Amino acid sequence: MPQVTGFANLASGLFRSDIMKFSILFFSALLMMVSGTVSASDECDARSACIESNSWQVGVAIGIGGRTNPLVDGDTIPFILLPDIAWYGDSAYFDNGELGYQWQPTSSTSVEAFVVPNFEKANFSFWHVSNLLVPAASYLNTSSTPPFQMIGDQQDVEPEDRRLSVDDIESRKWALDAGIRWQWYQDNHHIRLMLARDISSVYDGFHAALEYRYYTNVGDWQVTVAPQLAWKSRALTDYYYGVRSQDAASESLQYDANGGFQPGISVHASYPLTKAWHVLTRLGATRLHKGMTDSPVVEDNMVYSAFAGVAYRF
Repeated sequence: MPQVTGFANLASGLFRSDIMKFSILFFSALLMMVSGTVSASDECDARSACIESNSWQVGVAIGIGGRTNPLVDGDTIPFILLPDIAWYGDSAYFDNGELGYQWQPTSSTSVEAFVVPNFEKANFSFWHVSNLLVPAASYLNTSSTPPFQMIGDQQDVEPEDRRLSVDDIESRKWALDAGIRWQWYQDNHHIRLMLARDISSVYDGFHAALEYRYYTNVGDWQVTVAPQLAWKSRALTDYYYGVRSQDAASESLQYDANGGFQPGISVHASYPLTKAWHVLTRLGATRLHKGMTDSPVVEDNMVYSAFAGVAYRF
């Protein structure tokens, strides 16, 4: 049988996912609706990517999609119902799991300090904020990820004796990051620079990201294209993707992971049906760095995400 790659692999993984996971995601998302960061503003309209000061923004997207899991025997994460919950005060804010503080944001720049759960745990556990809260509805002009020709670029399959199932290794812990983010806006251009470090003493490392977003309209469609370059430190990569003696019975499978850069790109498009309802599509791809892909617990060198559905802003 030919190997399934790229977005085809994502679709295949979605249909193989356990029905219980879809149900759990659906009901947990509803329970979480009790109430990418955007800026607070005193004047927002229906088309802007901002939230009025001292207000809640609640939205939900319903459709079909998911994110591939690069780990050996890792399950594709399904996206069916995606809540989007944010609150912005004059300075403090909560945005889809991120708690932060903005220093005197203007129409062109902002600086934020924040705390947020580290993303890497999401590959090892279905129950992670990154798998349950996605800025898909209220943050209509944000990042996602692309349909460009990265699809056929698949890591060579490791020999069976060099592969280690995620089900057979010690559980990785949740980590809490603290960071700072600088943002710059000008017309259709948006630059984000972020640096974050573990403050929970789990992996004792850091990560950083530089992202550029370009906003444009194609007819009535609002389109965002967002290339990104992320850095993952050696300590972060080794904690989550390194293999230690407690993970593997065979010493030959033990692995010390290095840090590295991860390029990615995303495309997000939305079409307004009414003031509150939008058609929403998201596509994305990220190339994993060699420190990860050389690990026995990692079998893919690309991560793909996709979503198509409708979004409602309350």
